[in-house]
Amino acid sequence: MGKKDRQLQTIDDFYREFLSYRPESIGVWFGAGFLVLIYGIYMWVPFAYHTEPLVDAIMLFFGFFAPYLYLTPYRVYSEAGTGGNVPGARSILEKLRYLPVDFGCIRIYRIKKLTRFCGWTGSVYALGQVIFSLIIVRQLTWQAVGFALVAGIVWPFASNSDIIRIILEKRQ
Repeated sequence: MGKKDRQLQTIDDFYREFLSYRPESIGVWFGAGFLVLIYGIYMWVPFAYHTEPLVDAIMLFFGFFAPYLYLTPYRVYSEAGTGGNVPGARSILEKLRYLPVDFGCIRIYRIKKLTRFCGWTGSVYALGQVIFSLIIVRQLTWQAVGFALVAGIVWPFASNSDIIRIILEKRQ
């Protein structure tokens, strides 16, 4: 087991322990699941019936927000306030800085979580788009398949990954 694999295992162990007793992470994941369900309903409408621009705007919103909520416990946490203080969100890096891991492995871990989330949900969305296009419209077009892949996998992944920020940082 290499150094990077040990660091990823350390991060995974940390999150397994840290998130196991935090009720806000369960609530956030429930919200993400609810948004995935709503987005799935929109995604299963055959592409031939997507004529309203409002549907596209709603889909862009849910395609961004569901993975964002899913990754929230991996980005921020809240401390219980004392004396009636409202807890504020803090970066999870404050806790992770005490672990023997580097920041690159933390990014890799988040990207793996996002890839798994987008892979599972996107494949269900794409499968639903194909099935309902065949059942309702009685044909499958390349636009429907492309729409399912882009709106189900590419957009949620690209809008929530750190890859765009990393590329922009390297260009400067």
